[in-house]
Amino acid sequence: MRVVIGSLNVSSTSAPAQILNTTDRVAEVQFKARKGNVGMVYVADDSSVSATNGWETDSADTLTLTFSNYINSGRPATVAANSFWVFGTDANDDLDYVLMLET
Repeated sequence: MRVVIGSLNVSSTSAPAQILNTTDRVAEVQFKARKGNVGMVYVADDSSVSATNGWETDSADTLTLTFSNYINSGRPATVAANSFWVFGTDANDDLDYVLMLET
């Protein structure tokens, strides 16, 4: 396993941003909005993420998705890192993330 820790600055309120543009396989991911954010930050598995179809994050809660708890063809399940997209309602808000990747 390999861990990637990062932060994504939502630089635009008009275009969703991709967390990572790699096909590395993710076993688990955590998302958390920064405490000083002005607006809301939304996470989804599609580039059409918006305030109406994304998972709303805030600084009080952490969204954790564990894919490796499920079995796919006899192996722990994973998803591609490029599956995660972010949309913010205020430019310059930040979303922190931790990805546990297969090696």
